[in-house]
Amino acid sequence: MSRTVIGYGLTPEEDGEHATWHEVVIYKKKIANPNIDDVKDAVRNDINARTDEKILTGFVWNGKPVYLSEENQKNFSEAQRIAVMTEGQSLPVKFKLGEDADGNPVYHTFTAVNSINQFYLAAVAYIQECLVDGWTQKDSIDWSEYEEALENPVIDGMPEPEPEPEPEPSGEEQEAGEATEDAAEGFPEGEVTEEETPESEETPEETSDEPSEEAPEETTEEEPQEEASEHEASDVQTEEVTE
Repeated sequence: MSRTVIGYGLTPEEDGEHATWHEVVIYKKKIANPNIDDVKDAVRNDINARTDEKILTGFVWNGKPVYLSEENQKNFSEAQRIAVMTEGQSLPVKFKLGEDADGNPVYHTFTAVNSINQFYLAAVAYIQECLVDGWTQKDSIDWSEYEEALENPVIDGMPEPEPEPEPEPSGEEQEAGEATEDAAEGFPEGEVTEEETPESEETPEETSDEPSEEAPEETTEEEPQEEASEHEASDVQTEEVTE
């Protein structure tokens, strides 16, 4: 997941079947693992940006679009203040209010104090309305839902799968396991019983057709003992490996 998409401001449409909302994107390159504070900052900044855009281009006065940039707001405020102070002696005054849908400039000339007062007060009321709407959006958000969403993120439209629990052993497997443990307790590690250790069979001596000289008695008596000991050692060692 290379980004985190945050939705807010769910608003039902008039048909009652559809709804609209706003989305904010936090990219992993900027914030690898966003927390609730990152989400709050992203949503609030987006609300501020939408509020500013609404103030800038959304005001219409007497059917004319008005571009309420900070510079224009200062110019309108100053012209209204001087007109009131001078009782209209500063009038007429002409302003470029904005542009129409085709990009053509829209002008208006104020010739009376009442006219410029109405315009200025309408612009102030519209700005205040936009600000209150933005504050309301921020205050109405339930951040606990976003905290829960961060713990269980949705990937490509599907919730992130939870790890499957390990299957519990069946009754037969559980009984077999208990029997194995009982058997292990009955036979300590490294101990070999007589029943487990098979008796070694003596290997018959190889015979040869050729006559051979008899070996000394000491040699003939010791050879069977060595062979037996070798067999016994071999049997014990094999049993240990088998266990």
